[in-house]
Amino acid sequence: LHTRGTCNFGKFNFHVGSQAAAQNRPSLYPDLDFCSDPGLICSDKERTMDIRWVVGMFEWIDRVQDYYDSALDWNYMRELYKYVDGGMSDDSFIDKVNLILARGCHLYPCSSYFAVESDRFLYSQEKRTNFRNILKLLFEL
Repeated sequence: LHTRGTCNFGKFNFHVGSQAAAQNRPSLYPDLDFCSDPGLICSDKERTMDIRWVVGMFEWIDRVQDYYDSALDWNYMRELYKYVDGGMSDDSFIDKVNLILARGCHLYPCSSYFAVESDRFLYSQEKRTNFRNILKLLFEL
């Protein structure tokens, strides 16, 4: 999970936590305030795994799916189509998506706001292999 910072927890709480419920909007976790206790993502004994999946999907939608770099005209959805049309063999796409999720941009070096402890996690062959394995499982390629 890459959720960190008051803005990310606030967005998550606004959409699926107690803030959504307080504003009479549908909420998956109306009893959980992720702003006042971000640790609930990992410490709620009954729902931790469900919450982690929802956080992951929320981060993907919020950070990756809508990603657009106006300075370089790089758009995730457009690049995804290129990746698929190109036979899903371009590792640079996998690396760029990983950077968007981990650091908030598609080119290294990025803002330190999303900094991770080691760059080995950003370009590792293991991530590429795992990505391809998931594609094989999903699409039986």
